Amino acid sequence: MPSQSVKECQRCKALTKSGQRCKNRTCKSGKCWVHLKRDTGLRVKPSQVSGGGMGLWTMKRIKPNQLIGKYTGERMTKAQVNQRYVTRKPQYVLCSGNRCVDARKTNSSAVRFANDARGTRFKNNARLKGLSLKSASKGIPANREIFTGYGSAYWVNR
Repeated sequence: MPSQSVKECQRCKALTKSGQRCKNRTCKSGKCWVHLKRDTGLRVKPSQVSGGGMGLWTMKRIKPNQLIGKYTGERMTKAQVNQRYVTRKPQYVLCSGNRCVDARKTNSSAVRFANDARGTRFKNNARLKGLSLKSASKGIPANREIFTGYGSAYWVNR
C-alpha cells in the first residue's frame, strides 16, 4: 500500500492537562490521535472506501456549515504544482483559483484525509470552501467518515 505521507513523524504539538507538551509522536496531523480527538473531535482511521487508504472521521457531531479545519501544507501556484507533478497525478494537492496547497509532505492538518465519496455507496457530507473544509447543511453525526467532493478536474485520467 502506498504511503500516506512522505514526511517523517513528529512530536505532538498539544499540551497535556498538566500544561506539559505531549510526548507522543504523530504521522498524520500536528497532534497525536488523543489530542486531535480532544481538541477537534476528529480522528484519522482507515477509510470505508475500498482503496481509499486513511479517512477523516468525526468523534462528535459536527453542526451544519461548521468549519471542520483548514487545508494546510506547502503553498504553491498551479504552475509550480504542474512542474512538480509532471509524471504523476498530484495527491494531497488542493487548489483554489491559482493558489494551491500541497499537503503530501506535511502532517500539519488531518483535513487532507477526507476522501471523496464519488463512485461509492457513500455520500459527500462536507464541502471544500477555498482552502477550508466545512460540513454540509445537514451537519455530520458522530462516528462518521467525512467525505467531500474533489471536483471534476481531480477525476480526469483516473
